[in-house]
Amino acid sequence: MSGVVHFDYLLTGVRRFVTAVKWAIVCAGFWAGVAAATEHYATGFTSFSTGNDALVGTDGWTGSHAGLGLHAVLAENQHGVAGIGQAAALGGLAAVVPSTSRSVFVRRPVVVDPVGLGEEVVGFGVVFGIKDSTAAGGFRRDTFEFLVYNTNNQLLGGVQFDNATLNTVTGQPQRLIFRLVWTGSAFEYQHTGYSFLPETLEALAYRINFRTNRWTVSLGGIPIIDNLPFYSGPSAATLGSVVALMRVSNVQAATGNIHPGDNYLLFDDYLIATEGLNDQLALGRTAQNAPQLTWIGEAGYRYQVAYSADGRTWRKDLAGSGPMAGVTGGMNFVDPTRLLPAARWYRLQRTFP
Repeated sequence: MSGVVHFDYLLTGVRRFVTAVKWAIVCAGFWAGVAAATEHYATGFTSFSTGNDALVGTDGWTGSHAGLGLHAVLAENQHGVAGIGQAAALGGLAAVVPSTSRSVFVRRPVVVDPVGLGEEVVGFGVVFGIKDSTAAGGFRRDTFEFLVYNTNNQLLGGVQFDNATLNTVTGQPQRLIFRLVWTGSAFEYQHTGYSFLPETLEALAYRINFRTNRWTVSLGGIPIIDNLPFYSGPSAATLGSVVALMRVSNVQAATGNIHPGDNYLLFDDYLIATEGLNDQLALGRTAQNAPQLTWIGEAGYRYQVAYSADGRTWRKDLAGSGPMAGVTGGMNFVDPTRLLPAARWYRLQRTFP
């Protein structure tokens, strides 16, 4: 970062969330059907020193291009967004940088085996916005990403916010959102069909099931990736970090050194957590007084309803009782028996795959 920089046109009034409340808002609906969360890392950067290169080396944060002014912790009077306090920034230095590596990144490592821990659902949440480049930065523009790596520092997937590809008519960034997909031999970027808002703070949330290999990503509460395969390659399904990365688009022709624009990523309320599944099985009755079981399902699993007259011998022969393919969200089963016995027990079996 160079000098004092502002999100001059960024929407204000975005309130800082305390961790528990923020997580419920950022990931609203994502955590239905899971047990209590284990928080592995959370920060609002409030205790960090401010200034260029103040992020790497604080509270376990690491990164590339240290000492070159390409990442920072900014006070509110520097980034200009009222009400959020300090926040981290990546980019913002419109100068030739003595490096040929186009990937400028910061990360806060964690070491988590979600499946081994018994908490297979990984959640990542962050509030972020992208400040566009200006004439002072030569209108050079770059892309920004949040990438998931395992504990061996191997890439598993992520989302890219493209601030570099321009509309040929308007000359302005198209601001397309891409997901990073393993194709069987390499990663490729695939357009999600969505775009991000210019210079506006938005809540980004990942929900990744490391057992079923499905993920959902929401932006501002809207799913932009909805229950799609996450990663099917050979790398271990563990969680090592969620990296914030700037991919520099321009280089100096004479030297090959990178030449970013003064656009930058501002991010805050960064959180990584894991949770196990909880079916939340409940028994009620329909309007016709038939017994109805409801539960929170998970895509990738199969569900079977069993019943018993004495709680010891169980049967699975009711019509429609399964096995049923799971969906992430509400599921139900209505007992079709016309003449019910005086007592009947039910239980739900969840199996994978």
